[in-house]
Amino acid sequence: MIKVTKIEEKGRNEKGITFEIENLDRTGKYILAQRNKGSISGGHYHKGISPTKNPEIVFLLQGEVVLKYKSLESSDFSELKIEALSKIEIFPNTWHELHALSDILFLELNSLKEGDLDTFKV
Repeated sequence: MIKVTKIEEKGRNEKGITFEIENLDRTGKYILAQRNKGSISGGHYHKGISPTKNPEIVFLLQGEVVLKYKSLESSDFSELKIEALSKIEIFPNTWHELHALSDILFLELNSLKEGDLDTFKV
């Protein structure tokens, strides 16, 4: 349903820190979003109709969130506390909601149009 991968530091020097991200196999427009502390995003699921929602990939670049999620076949909710820098993969038919514990910045590897075509409320 959900896979979270911490983005590992590859190098550090007086200029700062370097990270590597593996081949993303996605092209086109992406969403770069800033959300305020206390905001809630999502509250929906994807069927995987759009290739960029199978799975949905979100990079949490700054801040801390709680990701609430559940399988559509279940009534039980789960929660994950996630800190930046992390890659979040949300697989089809997983209801999800992102709660910002701080101001956050994330990169979502799909366009707004693709998201609209494959977003369903329960």
